[in-house]
Amino acid sequence: CWKLYGTEGFAAMVERQCELARNFHDMIVRGPGFDSPMEPEANIVCFRYHPPGKPEDPGLMDRVREELISGGRFYVTRTVLPAVPGRPSAVWLRSALMNPSIREENLRELLGAVRETADRLS
Repeated sequence: CWKLYGTEGFAAMVERQCELARNFHDMIVRGPGFDSPMEPEANIVCFRYHPPGKPEDPGLMDRVREELISGGRFYVTRTVLPAVPGRPSAVWLRSALMNPSIREENLRELLGAVRETADRLS
């Protein structure tokens, strides 16, 4: 990438992805049923969705992830974050924003797909 964009161009691309991650985090924490354990420090965002009014389902995020990946439109990874006061240990979805063509519209579509899939599977 350095040869193609130069150091300044590459740095701008990285900074854009970090800003996009911060914007994605803001979308998540404003969305009903969505949660994020922390603000992103770089381009990786962790989040979960809990369908309002439904009991906690520890396997839901894994099932949602499998459906998203098998659908071929979105790819998210997973992580298990340890328990902290006020939050039990749980599976969280992870999105690493790497592709420079990603737009906020794509991230809104991802959240919509997570919500729709979780609501259907819960």
